[in-house]
Amino acid sequence: ASRTGFGEAVRRVLELRDRGEAFTCVMGALADLIDAERGSAEAVEAALGATLQSLVVPTSGHLPGSAELDLLEGRVSFLPVCAVGDCDGFTLERDPLDALVASGRVRSLRPLVRLRADALDHLGETGQRLLDRLLGRTFLVESMDAAVMLSTGVLGRGARFVTRDGAVLEPDGRVIAGPASDETGGVGVLQRRAELDDLTSKLASVDASLGRVRVEL
Repeated sequence: ASRTGFGEAVRRVLELRDRGEAFTCVMGALADLIDAERGSAEAVEAALGATLQSLVVPTSGHLPGSAELDLLEGRVSFLPVCAVGDCDGFTLERDPLDALVASGRVRSLRPLVRLRADALDHLGETGQRLLDRLLGRTFLVESMDAAVMLSTGVLGRGARFVTRDGAVLEPDGRVIAGPASDETGGVGVLQRRAELDDLTSKLASVDASLGRVRVEL
């Protein structure tokens, strides 16, 4: 199949799959697996958008492991034909999931995000509701394995899960992983701003300490 229009990271995964070196459970990109009538192709492409480049795997049990994810050269979306719990014979116990939540190893992402002061002044409660809508059902987890388990557990199917290294499990079963790039849009903006704020705070603390030393001298 032609891979024109696919991202470089997607093409790389398919090349590794074709050579049998990795990602052997990948059936192909969604665009390779579907067709649309000529008169409706544009509408179908608009509706599916970037999902057309999602790499299809049979079930959530066939998602790449950490060793394969480390091979990714950019952001890639993996799309199970059967999401967790949808396929016959693929079920998970709830008790370990509930214990995982109770242990504090799963955190809601929403309280970790706040409006900047100028945005809060301008948007007020409306801005808070926007963040609620975007992140209210998103949870920070230790690993993608934990995310897959939790997707059928106490948190329910409407939840999204993200790991600290940036892998995301969407409610529809897609997994988006791999290093981000500037082309993704807004990549690193929050990270750089947080680092700058931290450095600014440390610098202020050092200045205060120097001021106290000068007074003592």
